[in-house]
Amino acid sequence: MTPLTVFFAPLESGKTEFVINDVLPAAKEFGYDSIITVNFSQNKEDPESCLLQGLTRAYNAIPSIEAKNIPSTLIQFRDFFYLYKILFQEDENAKVLFILDEIQILASRDENDSIVASIRTFLNKNEDWLHCIMTGSNKNELSRMFNRYEAPLYRAAYIEDFPPLGDAFVLYMIKCYHDKSGLKLDEVGAISTFNQLGKRPARFRQLIERMLLQGITDFNIGLGVFSDLARNK
Repeated sequence: MTPLTVFFAPLESGKTEFVINDVLPAAKEFGYDSIITVNFSQNKEDPESCLLQGLTRAYNAIPSIEAKNIPSTLIQFRDFFYLYKILFQEDENAKVLFILDEIQILASRDENDSIVASIRTFLNKNEDWLHCIMTGSNKNELSRMFNRYEAPLYRAAYIEDFPPLGDAFVLYMIKCYHDKSGLKLDEVGAISTFNQLGKRPARFRQLIERMLLQGITDFNIGLGVFSDLARNK
């Protein structure tokens, strides 16, 4: 994996599903020592709190004698950057994955530039063991972050278009339903329903989750019960 990868895709196009269902399991299987996940959409007004929560959660999960639980009220996100450096800089086999979802939110205010600058410094100084994936759903804001000359992330990476999820994703969700319930869903009906939902993976995943909770196996019934998912395609 390259030190920094940046993906763009519109909302509900499957970025989150890709991270949850593909990236995270692969990273765990590959033996990453720590996986940091931050979603800036959880608190657009306070991105520092998003960083702090993600770093605290990941740091406290490190299975290491050196890593100690630290109350989030006593530390800033930049302190965690330092702690990670101390833990992993001397380990030639260390691997840490840093996932920043909806990163373009940081471009909405100039005062966030200091946060972005700290992130870039953290990445640049630790690229031997630190890999980062950034995702965003607003291409204009992403472009401002990586193509604006005075921006902290100027030319740090190229923005790649996230490929749309299709039938393989639908079949995977069917498998998940079967694994949890023991019941089978109709593949043709699933693909047809995915198309009816505008091929939006997030909505299809929500439908599958709701059908699972209600024990529904018929997609027509599922769409009727959860009609809100079919609106505003």
